[in-house]
Amino acid sequence: MDILTLWNSLLVHPIMNLTLFAYSIVRDFGLAVIFVTILIRLALYPLYVTQIRSQRAMQEVAPAMDELKKKYGKDRQRFSQEQMKLYSERGVNPAAGCLPLVLQMPLLIALYNSLLQLGCGLGPPPGNLCPGLSHDMVEGSVWRDPERLEEWIGDLSKDEPVVTFCVYGFHIGCQSAEALRKAGFDARYMAGGHYAWKAIKGPVKRFE
Repeated sequence: MDILTLWNSLLVHPIMNLTLFAYSIVRDFGLAVIFVTILIRLALYPLYVTQIRSQRAMQEVAPAMDELKKKYGKDRQRFSQEQMKLYSERGVNPAAGCLPLVLQMPLLIALYNSLLQLGCGLGPPPGNLCPGLSHDMVEGSVWRDPERLEEWIGDLSKDEPVVTFCVYGFHIGCQSAEALRKAGFDARYMAGGHYAWKAIKGPVKRFE
């Protein structure tokens, strides 16, 4: 398993699934993003608290640190020793302010990546090259904008069944299939999304 696959599996895809789940409830992508962002902020709240406490502790020892700089500024080794001693006496851990930020960054980057990938799914990707999504397309399938069904429905044949799918989730694929059935097509959708369909190795009739 390469690093990108691991990154997507552990962080990006779960956030995308959570966003799609929120969308299935509120039926508004903007509200779904806000909902997921709030959840992530709440999950990271203990780290924010730790970071703020560390920053306040560093501010409190700042006057004493200035005194040490004046007293031992020219003696680097002695200054370092007295600095560590001061931190120990005051119960201050300088790394406590940086560590929460380091732990937060992967989640925030994953949130950005998930929204970027979901955003590509909402608009026509030039050449079908959406980051993170294009490699997950069913081989031989063609991306179509579900919001512009009337523009491409004429490209389909009623003599062959049509299968719609979403890379993640199934709500949009379900809605597209329903609209195609109303127009007289033998349309079906992959329940559970592309990944679930691949997991059971289901046969796919692709439309082109």
